[in-house]
Amino acid sequence: EVYRRRTADLPAELIPEALLRKLAYYSGGRMREFVRLIRETTGPAWDESLPAADDRVVEQAIESLREETEAGLTSRHMEILRSLLADPELLPDDDAVAEMLDVCLILPYPNQSEWFFPHPMLLKVKLPKPSG
Repeated sequence: EVYRRRTADLPAELIPEALLRKLAYYSGGRMREFVRLIRETTGPAWDESLPAADDRVVEQAIESLREETEAGLTSRHMEILRSLLADPELLPDDDAVAEMLDVCLILPYPNQSEWFFPHPMLLKVKLPKPSG
């Protein structure tokens, strides 16, 4: 829905559904990042006169945001993120957590009970993928 509203002036099929879902996943559920990923995908696809965005264009957009997200990670950040992978329901008792929430390295997911998880961009390279 957001994609359709934001790209009303572009061809509807510019980003195939599977690639749109990939962008949604890597946005971490954050609207601003989703819209940014769409913009960074549709712009190059449009500039290259592609009939639709392909995996290469989508990966370029994701990689650009991933590099930005990973910039400045410290070993302490990595320890905290690894502990969240092990137990998403228990937010580590560490002064760095507030900063990590502010800059969206850690994302809250308020379902029946709020839980926390590293931003999906960090799962791409820096952190092992969770099992399950």
